[in-house]
Amino acid sequence: MPLVGRRHELTVLEAALEAAFTGQGATVVELVGEPGIGKTTLLGHAVAIARERGALVLEARCSEFERDVPFGLLVETLDPYLAGDGAADLAALDPDCRARLATILPAAARSVESAPAAAGRERHRLHRAVEALLERIAARRGLVLACDDIHWADPASVALLASLIRRRAVARMLVAVAYRPHQTGSAVGDEFRRAASEGLSERVAVAPLADGEAEQLLPAELPEPTRRRIRAESGGNPFHLRQLARAAVPWAAGAPGAPHAADPGAIGVPPAVREAIVGETRPLTPTARRMLEGAAITGDPFDVGLAGDVAELTERRAHTALDALVAADLVRATDDPRAFRFRHPLVRRTVYETSGAGRRLGAHARAAALLTAAGAAPASLAHHVEQSARPGDVAAVDVLMRAGGEVLDSAPQTAVRWLTAARRVLGDADPGGRRPALLSALAAALAGAGRFADSRAVLLEAQAALPGDDARHLAITIRCAVLDRLLGDHAGAGARLAAALEVLDDARSPEGVTLRLELAAHASLRADFAGLREGAVHALRDATALGSPELCAVATSALAMAEHCVGAFGDARERCREASELIARLDDETLGRHLEMLLHLGWAEYFLGSFAEAEAHFGRGTAVAGARGSAILAIELMVGEALSLAARGRIAEAVDVADAAVEEARVLGSRQSLVWALFAQTTVLEAGGDPAAAVRAGEEAAALAAGLAPSSIVAGCGSALAAARVANGEGARAIAVLLELQGGADLPMFFPGQKASCYEVLTRAELLDGHHEAASGWAACARESAQLGDLPLAHAMADRAEAHVALATGAPERAAELALAAAGAAETLALPIETARSRILAGRALIAGGDRDGGAVQLREAEALLQACGSEHLRSEAVRELRRIGRRVNRVGRGGRPDARGAAALSAREREIAALVASGQTNRDVAAALFLSEKTVESHLANAFVKLGISSRRSIAAALGQGPATGAAQPAG
Repeated sequence: MPLVGRRHELTVLEAALEAAFTGQGATVVELVGEPGIGKTTLLGHAVAIARERGALVLEARCSEFERDVPFGLLVETLDPYLAGDGAADLAALDPDCRARLATILPAAARSVESAPAAAGRERHRLHRAVEALLERIAARRGLVLACDDIHWADPASVALLASLIRRRAVARMLVAVAYRPHQTGSAVGDEFRRAASEGLSERVAVAPLADGEAEQLLPAELPEPTRRRIRAESGGNPFHLRQLARAAVPWAAGAPGAPHAADPGAIGVPPAVREAIVGETRPLTPTARRMLEGAAITGDPFDVGLAGDVAELTERRAHTALDALVAADLVRATDDPRAFRFRHPLVRRTVYETSGAGRRLGAHARAAALLTAAGAAPASLAHHVEQSARPGDVAAVDVLMRAGGEVLDSAPQTAVRWLTAARRVLGDADPGGRRPALLSALAAALAGAGRFADSRAVLLEAQAALPGDDARHLAITIRCAVLDRLLGDHAGAGARLAAALEVLDDARSPEGVTLRLELAAHASLRADFAGLREGAVHALRDATALGSPELCAVATSALAMAEHCVGAFGDARERCREASELIARLDDETLGRHLEMLLHLGWAEYFLGSFAEAEAHFGRGTAVAGARGSAILAIELMVGEALSLAARGRIAEAVDVADAAVEEARVLGSRQSLVWALFAQTTVLEAGGDPAAAVRAGEEAAALAAGLAPSSIVAGCGSALAAARVANGEGARAIAVLLELQGGADLPMFFPGQKASCYEVLTRAELLDGHHEAASGWAACARESAQLGDLPLAHAMADRAEAHVALATGAPERAAELALAAAGAAETLALPIETARSRILAGRALIAGGDRDGGAVQLREAEALLQACGSEHLRSEAVRELRRIGRRVNRVGRGGRPDARGAAALSAREREIAALVASGQTNRDVAAALFLSEKTVESHLANAFVKLGISSRRSIAAALGQGPATGAAQPAG
């Protein structure tokens, strides 16, 4: 279609291409408008411009009738390139990355011998694998992803596109999309809005053509009355205008009999335009019409051979018919000589809907049979089986169940559709006893799609159909309780579990122990710590009597957490030791059945100050959860892992894990899980020195928490957002949100050992507004809560709170003493960021007391720690204080403490990255291999440079003991 007008739209597209390829400005352009308005034409011009500039362009157009093909958008965009010129890009990726891509891309599947069992189960890791591939492709010449009709994209592709938009991790890439307004999936719509608000996308509303512009598209031979009528009826829509002119239908010239009634089968398409398309097909021969209908059934683009077979035509007759369809411009050639496209999606839609229900039914059945004979995967058959299966056809049910199972983890919304179809086809009969497994899978898919209430209803239906003595009753009860919790109904979950325990024949059986443990977990969420302990004690007693190492490990872990929550910190430490020994003996398969043991143990260790142990247990749990597809538990474990990493100063890794948790929670659709993940993200960003971003994440969490019942999760959001607001200079707002979400000044919803940290935040918040007396009161609360038990970090927080007050009220010597004590305690616990915060405070206090040299020493120590952690905002606070007294800062770039040198000073991740760089890999190679962002790799590498005392990549091998040294930098003085 020739381009008429559209100067503004072209200007925006050209600017976006320039911005994307120079690393500035928008990386996403949205072309939004009604069907036929010219979005596809504009997208085509953007593609042409990009190719003229030498960029690689990968194109895809989503199809209305293939919305249930998982990752269809990605397959159409990337697979042809990877099968040809892009094979080298694929081969250069890390094997694990290729294995993950192999779960969705046929070209990648052909390049690996086998994919790991967990390759497709963690959506964020699959998304990172796609990012790594796109980054490699874009690096050489720039990349444009041109995606048309994304309102018809499958849910899995929408989630991936949302991830690309949100993370913006791929440099030199422009994502150009076209869609109809109000029809995009909510996830991608939200991401477009967020990107636009941050200036990272450009939204172009494609408007109707003006009369003068529309006139240029009309054939010269049409009389003026007809032209005027067409312009009016088309509404300035180029496609409608051309269709009306092409068909020259009688009503365009004012003849009687014009169709004016709305046609329910043509949503969004004016009846006259629909009639115009039908009019184009009327001159076709019966054979050509059959070929056209076979193509409409088969797909867009369609394979000529398959379309002909579906139409029941010989090869010669199919080719003759195809010639007629091309000559009529109903279908057009593609780069693949055996694949053709419809001229416009509305053409295919009209052909499909006017072909007759009976003929469609038969055609879908033939397509299913042909694909089955060709050995097609269930996912390729499912659409046709769904449209043609007879009631009670168990073979069709099996195909749909297998197809749903294949995509349940990666594309749960598609799985819901296919499994629902299987349920409909199965009907009331149940030959072979398929119904329980079908309903169980459907419930899992519904939960994965965020439809928790529907999932619970299906589970209850499955439970009602089981015999009373069936062991599956208990598993369903527990799954329902988890769904209750995700719906925010903690009381309902507890009541459901308690009722099941009451009717259990033997409460001391393995089933009884499992129910008690679930009850204990739900009590913890309600801050019923006595109930948590009681349930854990009974469960451990019965598990011990049963002699079950697995249940003993779960119960001991729960009891460790319970003892911490009731303030019995010594007993909690002993239980942690016991649980850790028990869990070390269990394999991953056993752990996967009761991942909550790693949650209980990890949190108990975290709250007791054993951060390295907590990180190890959370990390193991995350890996096992990802392999087993336990999305909900994976998110909760990632939260713990992110916080443990942040506590230990590994900010770049913590940000990656927290981002992944948020991404998984958004896809899952659980408000509670998203609140939990945003809590972690807020905490990590504040510790990492980005208070503005931390506040944004915290405010989103608080807004979502407003609709949830009070819980320890909601309370945690209050403390995290308050800390971020204090870092952002918002004292009063910090106090308000912390007290609101924590339930009052005595913090009744939070864990006893963590209260001192909350009171320290409140102390700093009051001092921001000069409220010394109120700050002193909160500092006293911190001291009182710390004295309830032997938790070094709690005492350090109380010391720091009192130090802040002492400095503000003119007692710098006392402030320095308290701050140094807090720094010493944090250093003993190996908490670099908390150590640095206290050293900055100590430095300020020493300076205020006249000891500038002593203050400078503390500030230098703090600055070096924060350099090593990558906490730039906090580091700048130390730098400001040093410059205020005229002292220089550490000369070495981002790095570690001046006394921490050599390979022994590297963290495990820094050592891993340094070794890969020493072997000759680029930052981009390392990022792809380790599923990190390139920025994260740069941060770790910079830290390693300083710890190794070098200034160039050439020196890494020697510094690691792998080769001769060149260009080593001198350490800072």
